[in-house]
Amino acid sequence: MSVHSQGSVRIGPGTLYDNLKRSMEQGWVHDLQPATENEKRLYRRTPAGKVALSAEIRRLDHLVRKTKRYLQGMSPRRWIDRLDFRKLYQQFVRLYPEAFRREARQAE
Repeated sequence: MSVHSQGSVRIGPGTLYDNLKRSMEQGWVHDLQPATENEKRLYRRTPAGKVALSAEIRRLDHLVRKTKRYLQGMSPRRWIDRLDFRKLYQQFVRLYPEAFRREARQAE
């Protein structure tokens, strides 16, 4: 991921393998058994995974377009004034609960 994004996106192994496991449980990805023990494990997206990925891309594209329309013509200072960080934080916790649970465990 880091190579394809020219270093702008980095995904830790825990995040990667948690998402891979979840994708396999959903039937979106399956692993291809390596021929030998020394070979890297490869994964292939299933037809259901292709549908799920397409839906997620459409959802994110819609979100980006909606956000651009909302922010169009506003100055960056006004963007900050309009943000409700408490609501934003609550939405992230709702969308990514495992990340916040992991963060809370690390803080203990």
